[in-house]
Amino acid sequence: MNLTGLLRIAFRWKKLGLCVFALTATVGLISAFLWPLKYVAQVTIEREPAKISLRPIESEFDVTRFTSEDQRTLTFLKSRYLLQEWLKAIGIQPRNAKARERALKKLKRSLIGKPINFTDLYLISVKAESPSEAVRRLDLLVQLFEDWDTASVKEDAERLTTLLNRRLAAVGSGLEMDRNEIKKSKLSGALNLSGSVIESGIEMRLKARQELYNELTNELEKTGRQLDPANTIRVRRVIPIDVSEIPDKSRGLLVVLALMGSLFASLTIVFLREWQSRKIFRAGDVYKHTGIHLVMTIPESKNSSLNEFDAPVALSPLLEAISQTLKTKSGVIVQLISPDQGDGKTAVCEWLRECSAGLGWRVLIVKAESGSTEWLKELEQVQSDKTGHDVILLELPSPAYSLIGSNLTKIADINCVVLGAARTSSDVLRKLTEQLKRFPQQISFLVLNRYVDPLPASLRN
Repeated sequence: MNLTGLLRIAFRWKKLGLCVFALTATVGLISAFLWPLKYVAQVTIEREPAKISLRPIESEFDVTRFTSEDQRTLTFLKSRYLLQEWLKAIGIQPRNAKARERALKKLKRSLIGKPINFTDLYLISVKAESPSEAVRRLDLLVQLFEDWDTASVKEDAERLTTLLNRRLAAVGSGLEMDRNEIKKSKLSGALNLSGSVIESGIEMRLKARQELYNELTNELEKTGRQLDPANTIRVRRVIPIDVSEIPDKSRGLLVVLALMGSLFASLTIVFLREWQSRKIFRAGDVYKHTGIHLVMTIPESKNSSLNEFDAPVALSPLLEAISQTLKTKSGVIVQLISPDQGDGKTAVCEWLRECSAGLGWRVLIVKAESGSTEWLKELEQVQSDKTGHDVILLELPSPAYSLIGSNLTKIADINCVVLGAARTSSDVLRKLTEQLKRFPQQISFLVLNRYVDPLPASLRN
């Protein structure tokens, strides 16, 4: 479908689209003017890597280390525990559990944390309804994060100190045992070879344990230094808190977004309505549901006068078929049928009569009544008349839905099905097409009557 087809759909349902647009635009504009503006405060912090580790950092620019530290820091920053503490510090007191969960989600959405690649720096942003409130909330969050990180470092140092003390006590006990064994060996004065080998082994073990004892002592001293308050601080503010006096989304932008959303919603409803509709609106719909390409379109007119449109041109395919049939037969029977009353079958029949008369053909209109057989007698009498008519227009009644097309007669040469644009449904059209297939020897034409092009004339080209 091209742009023109899309525009036709939009203009066909313009009333529905305008109603949806007006409704959604009203709601959107009210929301845009009532929606609180958000101001963004930012701060850059540095979180140094953990110094309390038995494994030294091999490279200052270790990508794996940076990645894992980033994940840990951002996870801690948006953890539920920290959000709950932040909620308390701000002074928000939810009424119940549901309100508390909503407040926590709102706080989490207002918080943005971004790591700066290959550094220990993080850019933290907080949105609030005023610049001062944004600064206050961000300052409280950073302070809470600093206190939590300091407490975490201190706890890790204490845990490691306890572990090192236990290990140091075990190594010290082993050293004492080795020293006692060496003393006993020297006092015994053993001079044999096996005694010398055993003593050498004890001395080597004593030396290894002494080295481990010294290493553990150094680690314990380092860990002890980490318990100093000056050394437990790993988080510091590299750049002070800064806030923009301009909201992240201006009121004008919110209005534009509301109007664009309303336009999108109205177009969505319009195209859904077009997709859901089962009515026949244009010749393309007739092609799609019947596969018949002999379709004529008659525009809507205020009356049935031929001056309203060029009938010979509009009905030229049907008139040409009548002319070709008259070359092989002395008379042509054209039966006209429509799915429903009011589709314009009688008007089309009258236009055919006038066009045929204008071409010099003798025309007779036979109107078939429901439940009557008089029209059959009249038709037989006309056919038996040697000076009969050239064109007989047989106007069949519109049956009930379940009987659509069942009254078609096989004596006709040409079928003319009159469809009402925006009236006839696709289900009826398919059912009528199945009935037409019963007479493959007949030529079938479809007339889309009262067609209205919804597209303004200025946009059709």
